[in-house]
Amino acid sequence: MSDKTYAGVVLFSSTGKEILTHRCLLARFSKVFKKLFDETADLPVQHKINEFDTEIITAAVEFCYGKLGAIKDKEIKLFEFAEKYFIQELKTLFFIK
Repeated sequence: MSDKTYAGVVLFSSTGKEILTHRCLLARFSKVFKKLFDETADLPVQHKINEFDTEIITAAVEFCYGKLGAIKDKEIKLFEFAEKYFIQELKTLFFIK
């Protein structure tokens, strides 16, 4: 997603780069994001993720959009991201492989 007009969420990576996405998508996959969105009235929701770089955050978001190829060669960091944000479907995928 590259257009802020329809982005419900702006995630900022450890380097400050913006990753645009939809609230409903992240809330479906992550209880942590759902809680954040439920507690925030501002749109778009802005959230800084200091622990992960743009590549990892983008790969996690792309996984939520169904792009499984996005996780290749990033498994360890993505598992850590999935742990932090309780993205169970992403964590489970690593055990299936």
